Amino acid sequence: MSSALADSAPRGTRKTNEESKGNYRRTYADFQALDRALVDSDLAATRRAFAQLQKDSPGLAELLRSPATATDSPRRVYFRMLADAVAIGDMGQAQEAFTWLQQVAADITYPPFAASGPLDSPAVDLSPLASLE
Repeated sequence: MSSALADSAPRGTRKTNEESKGNYRRTYADFQALDRALVDSDLAATRRAFAQLQKDSPGLAELLRSPATATDSPRRVYFRMLADAVAIGDMGQAQEAFTWLQQVAADITYPPFAASGPLDSPAVDLSPLASLE
């Protein structure tokens, strides 16, 4: 950005942009730590990384506090599945949920039920979300 554009930016915008970059970097680092912990099957590290991710991402923490609905996006469903798995110490389910999160984020593919209809279709098992109600 040229200095003329920077000087004409609204007051405080530069700080906001820097804060956004910092938040992005922290969240990215949190996801990297979570990924490493899951690959290592280290439950304690997974719990620490997931807790830090929620601390650095208030939107995610709020999502996990809100009630699950049948119209939640796949990403929300998988975040909740990940949270539940981490809470009960099920590393296999946590790894699976994180894998689906990565695929959803990369727009690679969705699980088979996504093509068949809404999340409240009978093909969708929402039982992992029952504990969130």
